[in-house]
Amino acid sequence: MLRGAVASMREARRAVRLASPVTAVWHTLSRCRSSMDELMSPSEDATVLAPRRAPDTDLPPRPPQHRRPAPGAQAVSRVEATTLQMLQADTPAAELNEFLEDKDVSVMSLQTNNRVLHALKHAGHLKAVEAYFARMLEHSAVSYQAVVECLLRADNLDGVASYAERLVATDRSMLDAGIVAIILDHLCKQPPGPATQRLLDLMRNAQLKVNKRRLSSQLNYLPTLEAKERYVDLMQAIGAEPDQFELTTLVAAAGKARQLDRAEHYFDMISKFGYRPDLAAYNALLDGLSHDPQRALAVGQRCLEMLQSMRAAALQPDTLTLVAMLRTAGYLQRRREPARSQRPQGGPAPVDPQALIRTLVDEALKLQPDIDLRQVYAGAMDASVRVTDYDGLRAYFAEMQRHGVFPTVGTALMVTGAVINNARCRPWRPLARRLERVFHVIPAETPKSRSFRPQTVPRSRLLNPQELALFLDFVNAVGQPSTSSASVPVGPATKSTSVPVST
Repeated sequence: MLRGAVASMREARRAVRLASPVTAVWHTLSRCRSSMDELMSPSEDATVLAPRRAPDTDLPPRPPQHRRPAPGAQAVSRVEATTLQMLQADTPAAELNEFLEDKDVSVMSLQTNNRVLHALKHAGHLKAVEAYFARMLEHSAVSYQAVVECLLRADNLDGVASYAERLVATDRSMLDAGIVAIILDHLCKQPPGPATQRLLDLMRNAQLKVNKRRLSSQLNYLPTLEAKERYVDLMQAIGAEPDQFELTTLVAAAGKARQLDRAEHYFDMISKFGYRPDLAAYNALLDGLSHDPQRALAVGQRCLEMLQSMRAAALQPDTLTLVAMLRTAGYLQRRREPARSQRPQGGPAPVDPQALIRTLVDEALKLQPDIDLRQVYAGAMDASVRVTDYDGLRAYFAEMQRHGVFPTVGTALMVTGAVINNARCRPWRPLARRLERVFHVIPAETPKSRSFRPQTVPRSRLLNPQELALFLDFVNAVGQPSTSSASVPVGPATKSTSVPVST
């Protein structure tokens, strides 16, 4: 019988290989199926192959199989399971508190204990919350950081000091970097006092081996420069000297606060502490210097010195570096430079803005493709408009297109914004405002409704051919006296025509 079934299967395979008609294949498979059914069906001759079990003999029931917990998973205790069921069933808080009154809270997870505290607090049982939290502290069922946070919210610095002494006495590693960072963050907002000094002395004498980067990361969450400086001073008070990351953060914060003397002071401190200023430190200082038009002459000279020092240190400027220097070059002729006779003895020589812009663009061409030429040329055109170098504006626009870089909406808006904000470009301001309306940045007619939002376009979008023609005509028109009254049609760029340009 078995041989017949095998022979039928071989015949079916052969029929399929030979691509026989469908009917022949169907009959062959049917014979194969009937042979297999006859083989598998119990019969009196097949008692040897399939012995039957007596109906009155039953096997013992199979014991239930318990699944093993996943690796790292903790078994839930009966107390915690009952508590979770009561929380899920919205059991009254009084009944829940009565059930947990004589239970060991240390057998439950921190998440379950927090849910119990939230349920008691939501029901208004504040005394039960305090008692339950005290039991959690007694059984060490709460994280040390949560205890410190609760004490700091209550401004209980003496309690924090006592709890920190308890942790250090038990195990010095319990006072980790997270707890120290929270304590220092709170102390930098408080006036100095005996409790503050007690905490600082405790952390300094304990010689904590904390993660320095965890302490430094807290600087990014402090809002003001004064708070950051206070935090660094507290770090020094506990024996953690500032590293390059912290000093660079202070340089960036001082630059954003427009306190450039302090920014340069922290920049010089990087070398005093034995570190080498990296590109992030240079960019942080340059970003602050580029927003100081009152010190344009000194800042321009400082940019050239920093560029030379970066070359000497084998540091390659990036796009942010060059754009910040180009922004500085645009401020060089904002204020009238002092005459040579009025310049103090040994003072810095005047910096030619056109030469500085050309130097920065050449530096960007040497460093490509690591430099975003579109942003560099946009900064060069913006700086050229600010120093009223209209020929330089047209030259950089043509050079940008020769290098296969085409302007975006952001590039056009940067140039038109420079024309609008420059008092020397007053005759071409109406031209720039009309071009802004073409890009749908400002509405042609501002309605009285406060809920109106002007339609904007992505600044990274490339200009379409019509917009590119309008922008080219605008660049050629700026600086030409006979085109000061030229008009750019207001509306979508697809329905516009070119600007009349005098050659």
